[in-house]
Amino acid sequence: GALTPAVSFESAFLFRVNFGSRPWRYAAPINHRSLRYWARNEMQKIHALNAGPLFGKLKPTSGDAQMTITMHEDKTSTLTVSNGFPTAVLQGCLITSGRWYYEFTLKRDGVAQVGWCDLHFYASTRGGVGVGDDKHSWGYDGHRVLFWFNGKHAYGRRWKPGDVIGCSVDVDARCIRYFHNGEPMGAAAENMEFVGGLAPGITLNPCSLTVNFGTAPFKHTPPPGHLPVKRWLELFNPSGGSGVDVAAPVDGKGDNDESLGSLEIPELSRSVSQRTRPESELKKVQLRASSGYTQALINERRVSATSHYPSVVADRVRLVKGRWFYEAHIVSTEGRQGQGVMFVGWCDSLFFGNSIASLGVGDDAHSWGWGITSGRTAPPQLKHAKKRIKWQGPAAAKRITFKPRDVIGCAVDVEKKIIRFSYNGQWGPNAFEDINIEKGITPALSVNSQCEVKVNLGENPFAFKPPEGFYSVNTWFISNKSSGPDYKQSVPSIMETPSSKLKAAGAAGAEDITGSASIGGLDIERVSASFAALQAQVKSARGNIDALMRPLRQLETLSQAFNELQQGIETAQKSMASTKKAPEKKVVDEVVQEMKRLTEKLKTCF
Repeated sequence: GALTPAVSFESAFLFRVNFGSRPWRYAAPINHRSLRYWARNEMQKIHALNAGPLFGKLKPTSGDAQMTITMHEDKTSTLTVSNGFPTAVLQGCLITSGRWYYEFTLKRDGVAQVGWCDLHFYASTRGGVGVGDDKHSWGYDGHRVLFWFNGKHAYGRRWKPGDVIGCSVDVDARCIRYFHNGEPMGAAAENMEFVGGLAPGITLNPCSLTVNFGTAPFKHTPPPGHLPVKRWLELFNPSGGSGVDVAAPVDGKGDNDESLGSLEIPELSRSVSQRTRPESELKKVQLRASSGYTQALINERRVSATSHYPSVVADRVRLVKGRWFYEAHIVSTEGRQGQGVMFVGWCDSLFFGNSIASLGVGDDAHSWGWGITSGRTAPPQLKHAKKRIKWQGPAAAKRITFKPRDVIGCAVDVEKKIIRFSYNGQWGPNAFEDINIEKGITPALSVNSQCEVKVNLGENPFAFKPPEGFYSVNTWFISNKSSGPDYKQSVPSIMETPSSKLKAAGAAGAEDITGSASIGGLDIERVSASFAALQAQVKSARGNIDALMRPLRQLETLSQAFNELQQGIETAQKSMASTKKAPEKKVVDEVVQEMKRLTEKLKTCF
C-alpha cells in the first residue's frame, strides 16, 4: 500500500498547496522531507535508467552528423564542429539540487553556447535553436560576449583559444555563474525556473573545445561548496558503480550522509530539495522569502528583486518579549529608472505579503514599515495597514538624498508594544505604539527591482550603537539555539537596571536602606521575581545539560547574594529602629559599603 496527498473542499474555498516547490512558511518536523523531494529523486533515477548505455556520455541531440566527439584517456571529451549548429547534452543527467560545476578549454575560437538545459529543451540545427535559444536552456557565448536565455543579453568577456571557462549552477538558489580563467564574471541568470532538472548542454558553430566534468583535475578550483558533475553521475549511475540511492538516507543521516561528498547544503533548508535542519545546526538567522519567492534575490544578507515586490522575513524568529534591534544598510535605491521602493521593519506571524499585487511590509495589519517610494530623493514614510504617514525623524525635514551605506535602525520593545526607527544613528520618536502582535514579531522587509538592501541582524558589528537596553536579533537566536524555547530572552531581561545605577548603589544614603522596596536603586521584588524565574528555568531545562548549567550557576550565585542582602537589610533596619535618632555616619558608611559589595556580587549573575 501507499499514500498520496488529498484535499476535500467546497466550491467557495480558495487555497494553494505547497508540495515543496516553495520554501515552507513554517518549518516542517526535523528530518521530514517534502513530497517534491521524493518525486524529484524518483525522476532522477528514472531519467538515468532511460539513458541506458549512453548514461554519462555527451550525445548530439541535433546535427549529430556535423559534430565530432573524441573521448580521451582521462575521460574528458573534445567536441569539434566545422559547420552547422549542432547541440550535445550529457545523457542521463538531471540535476535537481545542490551546487555543481564543470569547465571547458577553448581549442579553436568560434561561436559556442555552453551551459545548462532542462527536460523541455529541444535543439534544432535547421531552426537555429541551441543552448540558450529558448526558455528551457541557458548558454554563455564568449565569442560574441553574450549570455543566451530566450534571447541575448550582454555578459562576460571575449575568450580566446586556451582560455578555461568554468560553468557553475546553484540549483537551490536558482543561479548560474561563469568563470573566465578562474575569475568570476558574476551571475548570468538568477531566479531561474526550470522543468524537472538541469543537465550540461553545448552548442557549437563552428568551434572546438574540451569539456571536463571532473574526470580529470580542474584547471581552476570550483567555487566553494560546488561539486564536479562527475560526482552526480557516480551517485546516480544505474549500472551500480559507486552509485548511491540518495532517496533513502543511510542511518538517518539524510543530507549529511558522507555519500554526498562535501556537498554544502543551504542553511535555510526550506528549498525543494532538503530536510528541515534543527536550529542548533544553523550558524545564523536565515532570511526567507515570505512572498515572491521566484522574484526575490537573497545573497547572504543582500536582498533585491528581479521583478515585482517580494517580501523577506527572518526565518524561525519569533520575539515574544524583550527589546530587539537590527540594521538595514542601503546598497542601491535608484536602479535603472530611479523609482526604488523599499520598506523595512517588523511583522508578526500572520504576515504574508503579495509580490504580484505590490503588497509588502506595512500593507496589512500584521506589519509595520519605514521606507521610501520614489528612489533616491524621497521623504521617508511610515506604513501600517496601508496607511502612510510622514516620519518625524531627523530625515523628515527635507527631501534627503539616500545613498549607498545609509543605515536604517529598526528597534522594537515587545512588552511595551513600541517600534522605533533611526536614520544613520539619529533616532526619531516612537513610530508605532500599542502595536497588536500575533504570536511574536520578526524582522521583515520588502523591495522592488530598483532597490537592494543588506541586512545586519547582529552577526556583524553594528554601524551605530543600539538604544540602551536593546539587544540584537542574533543575540536572541544564539540564546534560543543553545537553550531551547523556555530559556530564550530571559537572561537579558531579568534585570534591566543599567550598570551605572548598580555602581552607584548605596550612594542614596540611609533612607534607601530603610526602605522595604529598594536598596540603592535595586528593586528587591524584582530580584525575588528573577530568583523565581531562574528556578522555573531550571525545572524546564531537564534533560538539556548545556542549557541547564548556566541557569544553575546563576541560581546559585543569585540565591547566596539574595540571602546575604536580606540579612543585611534586616540588620540595618533593626539597628536603626532601636535608636530614635539618626544613625552615626560610621554605621551608615558600613551599611553602604556592604550594599556595594553585595551589588557587585549580584552583577556577576547578569
